Amino acid sequence: MLGFDSEVRGNSGQVYHWLLEHGDDALKPVWMTNSKELYERLSTSGYPVAYQQSLRGQLCLLQADIACYDGVSANTFHDRVTTIKVRHEVPVKYGPEAAKNAATPTDASKHDYLVSTSAFLSARQLEYYQARKGGTGVDEFQFVELGFPRNDLLFDPPSDIQRQWNVFVGDTEFETVLLYAPTRRRHRQYDVENTDLFPFADFSIDALHEFLEAHDMLLLVRLHPGDAKQLDNEEQMLETSHQQESLSTFLDELCRSDRVRRASSDDFSDTNELVPFVDTLITDYSTVYHTYLLLDRPIVFIPYDYETAAETFGFKYDYFEHLPGPTIDSFESLIENLKRLENGADPHRDERRALREKIHEYPDGNASQRVVDFIRTLSSNPKQDT
Repeated sequence: MLGFDSEVRGNSGQVYHWLLEHGDDALKPVWMTNSKELYERLSTSGYPVAYQQSLRGQLCLLQADIACYDGVSANTFHDRVTTIKVRHEVPVKYGPEAAKNAATPTDASKHDYLVSTSAFLSARQLEYYQARKGGTGVDEFQFVELGFPRNDLLFDPPSDIQRQWNVFVGDTEFETVLLYAPTRRRHRQYDVENTDLFPFADFSIDALHEFLEAHDMLLLVRLHPGDAKQLDNEEQMLETSHQQESLSTFLDELCRSDRVRRASSDDFSDTNELVPFVDTLITDYSTVYHTYLLLDRPIVFIPYDYETAAETFGFKYDYFEHLPGPTIDSFESLIENLKRLENGADPHRDERRALREKIHEYPDGNASQRVVDFIRTLSSNPKQDT
C-alpha cells in the first residue's frame, strides 16, 4: 500500500510508478487516497487505487502488510502492518514545524522505518527526534539509508518531464540556465521576515538583465510554495528591500526581460522535475541544494539572514563549515562568481563532492529499486499481530 495523498507524487509516488512499470507478482501496490477525484481518475485508467473512506478502502487497510508513505501517521494502520516513512527530504535546517525549540511532539517512533539518504543525516535526525517530546522511543535501527526515490528523476528524466521542460522554454535555447530557489521564511508561528530576492544594496534590475543577455543566460525564480501562495495576497503583502512596494511587484519587474521567468509549482509541481535542466543553483538554506548535490553542478549561496535562521530554526550541522559553494553578499560578487563559472572555473568542486559524500550514500538513480528491494525483504518476513 502506498501514498495517502491527493496526487500520485513524492517518494511514495515514485515507488508506486516503479512497481507498476517493472511489475512484481509478490508485491501488489495500491495507492490509497482521500480524494474522490483522484480515485476516479486512477481507477478509470486502470491503476490500482482505493478510496480510503469506502468499504474497499477500509478492507485494504486491514489486509495491507506494508505501508509506504511520505507523511501520513502510522496510527492509521493495523499493528501488523510494517510502516515505512519516506519523507519528502531531509533539510539542512529544522523546518517550520521542526524548529529547534518546537513544542510539537515527534511521531517518528510510530513509524517502523524512516528512509534517509546517508548515515550522516540519519544520525542528525536521530539526535533531533530524541531531543523532542515523544522522541525517547526513536531508535537508530529505524533509519534505513536507501536514498529518496524522487531523486531518481535527476539522473534520467522521463520523456513527459523532458516534454514539460521543452514546452516551458519553447524554441529558445540558452547557454546557461540559472535557478534561484530560496528557502521558505514566512511562517505564522515564528517572527521571521519574508523571503527577499537579491537583497543587495548595489543590485540593479537593468544590470541583471544586461548581464543575462550578454552571457546568453536564463534565470528561473522559484519561491517556496508556502511563500508563493502569499505573493499576491494584498492582506499579507510581502515586503522587499528594493524600491518596489512589494516582492510581487519586484518580481514582476524582474520578469520584464524574457531572460527571467518564474518557475512556479504550477509549471513544475516538484522541483526535481526542474533541476535536471539547471546548470547553476542559487539558494540559501533550501533543501534543494542537498538534492542538487547529486548532479555535481555549481551552487552559490545567499545566506543574508543566517543569524535569524540559526536562532529560529537551527541547523542539523555546521552550515558554513560544510558549505559547497561561495557566499554572496553583493550583486558585484554574484556577477563575478557567475562569470568565473562561465569561464570553466569551479573552485568549490572539492567541497561540493565532500558534502555529497556525507549527504548521499548512493549518488545514483536507483533509490526506487532499493526501496522496493527493502520492501521485498520485509514482505518475506511479515510482522505478527500483537
